[in-house]
Amino acid sequence: MKKNILTSIGLMALFVLAIVSLNVLSDSGTTSAYANTVGSPGGKTNSPTDGSNCTQCHTGSINSGGGFANISSTVLSSGYVPGQTYTITGLVEQGGVNKFGFEITAEDNSGSKVSSFILTDAARTKFVNANNGVSHTANGTTPTSLNTNVWSFDWTAPLTGTGDVTFYGAFNAVNSNNANSGDNVYTISLTVSEAIQTELVENYNLIETSLFPNPVKTAFQISTTEVIDNVVVYNLAGKKMSNVNQTVNKFDVSSLASGIYFVHIESKGNVMTKKMIKE
Repeated sequence: MKKNILTSIGLMALFVLAIVSLNVLSDSGTTSAYANTVGSPGGKTNSPTDGSNCTQCHTGSINSGGGFANISSTVLSSGYVPGQTYTITGLVEQGGVNKFGFEITAEDNSGSKVSSFILTDAARTKFVNANNGVSHTANGTTPTSLNTNVWSFDWTAPLTGTGDVTFYGAFNAVNSNNANSGDNVYTISLTVSEAIQTELVENYNLIETSLFPNPVKTAFQISTTEVIDNVVVYNLAGKKMSNVNQTVNKFDVSSLASGIYFVHIESKGNVMTKKMIKE
């Protein structure tokens, strides 16, 4: 009888120890039965493609908790320039909260991920969802100021013709009650347009125009039946290359780095764009 009592006490002690261990691990961010202290599991941005947000793990109000969230960028009002890199910043604020989390992704109008993200603060942010999203780390849950947390990372704009890109974000303000209840989730989005570059519009009245050789090593020439008024070379980011020297109908590009460029050929108010590969 005494042996059975001792066995029962021992089993009870192990059970209590397991519960205590779970709570300790949860607070340290290693394992959690209630929250994802070490970052979102991914795909929780409330975007059309992700289709879910933090409320699947945290029960509580959504966009009604007395706080707010915001996504901002360094993209100008004229739109993003393809190939250029910009800074994206996520912010969430709520009074009386000492722990916050987030996930942000980017999608085009068709729902495809446009997620060329670059981490600039690996201590507080990390990739999730196969690098299609950015979320917080355990260190990143700590507020950057009273009742507020801010995260930043970089994003490289896609190639020409992608169109509008929307950043979707879900932010979590956690009450730290060691449960998944009573937390507040905020969702927000930011849409940036592609910069309109009128000089990129091709006019196929110049269809008999050709550029050779292509790929080019040091110089190229243009063959056309039209009178050429101007020739301008741009890189993929839409920046005009000023180090292109013209001699009659020969264009020296030996100083350009290897890569892909666009050659704009102007004639009688029309523009034709040719893709040039520099070896």
